[in-house]
Amino acid sequence: MGASHWHYVVDWTADPAEAFAQLQARTFAAGEYYKVWELYPSFAEAVAPEVAAGDPEAAARMKRGQPPATIRQARAFAHTEGTHSILDMSKIGEGDFGEVRVLPPEEIEATLGTPEPDEATAVAHRSQLASLCPRWQGVVVPIYDAGKPIRYLFSGCSGD
Repeated sequence: MGASHWHYVVDWTADPAEAFAQLQARTFAAGEYYKVWELYPSFAEAVAPEVAAGDPEAAARMKRGQPPATIRQARAFAHTEGTHSILDMSKIGEGDFGEVRVLPPEEIEATLGTPEPDEATAVAHRSQLASLCPRWQGVVVPIYDAGKPIRYLFSGCSGD
């Protein structure tokens, strides 16, 4: 299938890690992610032994045809294929594998032309933001209105 770019706009919180956790919870609860195990039942059979080695509970749910009960289990079910969503990211960090990096103002300005982008500017340049990170990573940018942060744009690339 190849990797997918993904983008989300969420409400501002003082801590981007809190916004990240809320976004992941919302995405998981809504089922808005790629579920390779539903599309290709043979995939679940093929990866079950590896899933069992890392997460026996997830493997048992997969074997019974039950959906994942947690974000961690969704990642285990997807195995190396990924969920092609924010669920593939594990935390806000420095930009290592599976992390979302908070872009510093100078990098935001170099990419978007301003250190305090409004929503229209950030959304219009979301693919450029996603291209700043290798596959299996993401970035987060604050969105401003009249000099005040009001939202975040999460953008990244994951899946295989």
